[in-house]
Amino acid sequence: MKGTIIKGIGGYYYVDVNKVVYECRARGVFRNDNIKPVVGDKVRILILDNKNKKGSIEDILPRKNAFIRPPVANIDNIVIVISATIPKVDFMLLDKLLVIYQMEGIKPIICINKIDEGKKNGTSIHKIYDTSKFKVIMVSAKENIGVDELECTIKDATTIFTGQSGVGKSSIINKIIKQDMFDTGSLSKKISRGKNTTRHVELVEIDRGGYILDSPGFSSIKMDEIDVGQLQYYYPEFIDYIPDCKFTGCSHIREVECNVRKALENGFINAERYNRYVDIYNELLNKKKY
Repeated sequence: MKGTIIKGIGGYYYVDVNKVVYECRARGVFRNDNIKPVVGDKVRILILDNKNKKGSIEDILPRKNAFIRPPVANIDNIVIVISATIPKVDFMLLDKLLVIYQMEGIKPIICINKIDEGKKNGTSIHKIYDTSKFKVIMVSAKENIGVDELECTIKDATTIFTGQSGVGKSSIINKIIKQDMFDTGSLSKKISRGKNTTRHVELVEIDRGGYILDSPGFSSIKMDEIDVGQLQYYYPEFIDYIPDCKFTGCSHIREVECNVRKALENGFINAERYNRYVDIYNELLNKKKY
């Protein structure tokens, strides 16, 4: 039977098979091959005791992606939560995250929270990234605005939430799962297990289908692992213009007859986003030299 690992504690893995959770051990062959199952893995299990929901993980299916911290695999979306008020958005960090997650094959979704307090600023941020061809959702966890749209966007997928402290990430997740994500006793009820106060990586199922990752933290690759020549392809607003640049391998910074810069001059590309692209490009170029 095929399922998804939603939690792993002390050598036991809890595998969701069509909304029935089996407690499984992994076969010794995985240890021999230096392979360890992680949360998010799609696996095949052998049912050993159907009454008590016990099984054995027999095979780990190919991974779409995988991360070390936290140990998790097969992430479809990442919701980057920012605030329309406080804390102020670090746009350089946001743009770097958008590049990194696209490189890993994860669809980034920008969630602007606290629009009940700063709608004008939220609308301004929305315009920048919506015209840059990213999915942007304006939300107020406090007023329950936009939460339904966000849940519809991430349904039937595995989604990680990330964001600076104070942006209201936890409040949004609580609205979606309709309980307190830090109440581990409540979360355990979703998989019919007893209470456990240990913080661990866990996928929590949402009503519309799919999972949210409840994790103490999330990190990915560093910017210096990105090929400077590939950076342009992680700017969706550039894609339509790149083929018509005069020179192959155009950096879109100094070259003549650059179609990307022409689109910039005509107002089709946001100037602030472009300027940060130039800064990131030069940062990667300098690291490459040394």
